[in-house]
Amino acid sequence: MLNLKMLETMLVIVETTSPLLTSKSMVGLSFYLNPQRPNNDKLISQDPVPGSTTLPDSSELPVVFKRELQNQQLQEGDSVTLHCELSKPGVPVVWRKGTQVISSGGKYIIKQISSTVELKITDVKPEDAGDYVCDCGDNITTANVKVNALPAIFTQALKNQTAVEGETISFQCELSKADILVEWRRGEIGLCPCAKYEFKQDGHCAQLFIHDLEPEDSGDYICDTGERQSIANLEVKALPVLFKSPLKNLESKAGKNAVFRCELDKAGAKVIWRKDKSVIEASKKYQLKQDGAVAELIIYKLQGGDAGEYGCETEHDRTSAKLVVKEPEIIILTGLKSCIVNEGEDVHFECLVSHDNALIVQWTLQDVPLQNNEMNEIRMEGKRHTLTLRSVTQKDSGTVSFHVGAHTSFACLTVKGKTKELFGFSK
Repeated sequence: MLNLKMLETMLVIVETTSPLLTSKSMVGLSFYLNPQRPNNDKLISQDPVPGSTTLPDSSELPVVFKRELQNQQLQEGDSVTLHCELSKPGVPVVWRKGTQVISSGGKYIIKQISSTVELKITDVKPEDAGDYVCDCGDNITTANVKVNALPAIFTQALKNQTAVEGETISFQCELSKADILVEWRRGEIGLCPCAKYEFKQDGHCAQLFIHDLEPEDSGDYICDTGERQSIANLEVKALPVLFKSPLKNLESKAGKNAVFRCELDKAGAKVIWRKDKSVIEASKKYQLKQDGAVAELIIYKLQGGDAGEYGCETEHDRTSAKLVVKEPEIIILTGLKSCIVNEGEDVHFECLVSHDNALIVQWTLQDVPLQNNEMNEIRMEGKRHTLTLRSVTQKDSGTVSFHVGAHTSFACLTVKGKTKELFGFSK
């Protein structure tokens, strides 16, 4: 019959030769070492064969993991299989991710062959990372799965766009991953949702809508995932700017102000003002104004020289009108005086009028209009108008006249011929 000394020796041998058995697995043998335990009658046969002792049945030993799960590290999109081996075949197990029980189906495939169990995870995603547990009831084994995420790439890039002012366009791209957060930019400027810009994202597709296009919207637009970018160019063609209301002819008195006004079919469109063919710039004489679609040209303190044709131009259209400057009635305060001079001398005529700088005046000699030249010097200094005839001859004798407005002053010019000398006497 076995004694306690022999049982101690057997326990040492079992622990040495079966390292996979845990302390729980040896509990039956341990009972033999303590005959005082109240239940050791269950472990020792009530009717032992003379000279022998019965060992505990292996079916009563707890299940342990002979081979435990191993940590895994893999790339997104890969598949991974977690293996472990039990100390008994056919023992049911429960798989969990954290505290969530896993069932076979979808991306999970659970298999059990004899004492080997495995969990296969297909098409691994970053959200699949974590701790996985295999629970056999008596024991558990745990492994950590790390997933290295792949960067989202553009499977369909943005495309260049050409549109007409006032239209709406859409930039669209597709990503390798669904619902990836993206940033939209115009050049270096980040865009925000508003009446101008509208963002949409549905799965793998990201869209940017730009409403009510203007030429200033032209440029490069960028979709940025943080790791990848897609860039496309937008060209917005301006609509022709036309005049809704053209310029109208004006008539105003000298000294007053004149205002030319026209209306465009587009607010804020650039215009150019001209007098005849010369471009008009803002100055003390001219003020250029634009309020929305209305453009104005103000001409201050009109003079006779301001009369003429004025035009307003856009890149695609032009309107023009004439300005008539009515001179105030000018009267002659001091008229011409008749002169008698000798041939070859210069003769001077002078007239004083009621207003300064009267431009529309005319000098005549024998009803022939005179021009300012080396023989006829015509001058104006304020209200004073002068005519100087150089080296007159007898043929210049006649009537000299000065005309201003409806008024005329006349004078008589008499040129005497040179006296001939005979034998020292004048004749």
